[in-house]
Parts: sequence; structure tokens; C-alpha cells
Amino acid sequence: MMRYRFVRNYLFIFDKRMDFWPAMQASHAVVKNDYFGFTMFLLLMALVGLLGVLMVSTLRFSSFKTVGTRSRSMRTIILAVAVGMLIFLYSRYVLLALVIGYILHGLLSRVFGMFRRRSELSETGMPVNQP
Repeated sequence: MMRYRFVRNYLFIFDKRMDFWPAMQASHAVVKNDYFGFTMFLLLMALVGLLGVLMVSTLRFSSFKTVGTRSRSMRTIILAVAVGMLIFLYSRYVLLALVIGYILHGLLSRVFGMFRRRSELSETGMPVNQP
């Protein structure tokens, strides 16, 4: 936690032309006012880095093209309207949760797929065809 307090000190040194120690104190004063916001900022930076790595990776993610094409039940319509209202009311948080859920869905399906292939391989004793 101590490291987060002094992350912005180089900005004070270069921009405000401060010496090292006053810049450290000013950085601490800025971060101490909003630990939660600064922690969320760091988590979002890590998420952007993860998204950049996933963009150039060869992992396949589902496109959800066939979701909801079979039948239109009232439950599906109510769920879609509820998600739409949540996005309208709390867009920042709901969209972030949807993106994180989509990323976790792709990564966890890949991990569970690897374990499933290994178990199929061990049961049959023959190699499994991989797509």
C-alpha cells in the first residue's frame, strides 16, 4: 500500500519542478484523499494491459451469435430489459462488469477445455483431435 502513495511523484518533479522529497509528500497527499479511486485506476490500467495482450493472442472467444435465437420467452425479454436499464442507470459499473465477465468466460472456458481434453485423453488412451 505504501507504494501507491508515491506513484505520481515524478509528475510533480517534472511538471512542477519540485525537489524529490516535497514531490513525495505532495504525491502522498494526493493519493491519500482517494485510495479507492486510485486503486480502481490501477486495476483499470491492468485490465487495459490484459486486453492488449488478449487482442494479439490466439485465444478464441465465443461471439454469442446463437444466444436467444431458439425461442423468445418472457423471461428472456425481462432479463434483456433489466440489463438494458442497469446499463442506462449505472453504465460505468455494469459495462465494466460485462467486459470482465466476457474476459473471464473466455479464459475459464479455455482452461476448463484443456482439463477436459486431458481427461478424455487419459480415459481413451488415444490422442484427442484438437481444433
